[in-house]
Amino acid sequence: MKLLVNSDATKYLSDEEYEMVYGEQYLQEMQDWYQQSILPICKEYSVAHEFKYSPEQKHHSFTLKSQKITLDEVAMNALFYDVLMQFGFQIEYAALGGRGCEFSIEIVG
Repeated sequence: MKLLVNSDATKYLSDEEYEMVYGEQYLQEMQDWYQQSILPICKEYSVAHEFKYSPEQKHHSFTLKSQKITLDEVAMNALFYDVLMQFGFQIEYAALGGRGCEFSIEIVG
């Protein structure tokens, strides 16, 4: 399977929601969640990304860098379930084709 990120795609997590759940510890909780749940998968599948906190705008952002990711079906499912769906990225069919690729998708927002 192939996943195309044509241009950098960013999703924002509002700190207000997480602050209500975690209280004063929310910044550390968010960093721990990223370090334990998101980063290992992105590293394992060599997904170029950025996770950062903006104190001025009071949100965290997760950016997928422009890239084409080719993984087997099990690995792609793990990437989608454990990372991409956590941030609410939208996808659509992409006719990328190529040898051994029966299905291709693209991040559209």
